[in-house]
Amino acid sequence: MKKLIFLLYLCLLSSSLMAEDGWPKPKNGGYFKVAQWWLVANQHYTDQGKIDPNVTNGIYFTNVYGEYGITEKLTGTVYFPFFARSLFNNTVSSTTGEILQAGEAINSIGDLDLGLRYNLFQKGSTALSVGLQLGLPLGETAGGSEGVLQTGDGEFNQ
Repeated sequence: MKKLIFLLYLCLLSSSLMAEDGWPKPKNGGYFKVAQWWLVANQHYTDQGKIDPNVTNGIYFTNVYGEYGITEKLTGTVYFPFFARSLFNNTVSSTTGEILQAGEAINSIGDLDLGLRYNLFQKGSTALSVGLQLGLPLGETAGGSEGVLQTGDGEFNQ
């Protein structure tokens, strides 16, 4: 049993270590990228594992991610989705082709993540850092006529 718990601990430790880069950026150096991701679906799984159709909905995020070396040991990070779009397409009758409900969309910014990472130890290919990340709820939490379109979760996270 102890071996199983130790193995589980190692798996969890390795996954959390891979979640963020442990190496600090050199002072005034950094890594920056602009990216976009989206998810569009016209069906969903029920609580019984069956597939149900629904009106096509989607969410799109265009963001910037950056890491910047403040000092040799302190790195600042930012994830800022500066354009977010959440939408529902028109609901169309399958028999008449008539639009039963018009589609809706909202455009907004998304939730901002700001962080600091401090390098505790670095030697060769080994690095150990600690970090703090704050999630700021800047996105829209209740858009559209029914209040179900979102570009953020409305929660302050850390």
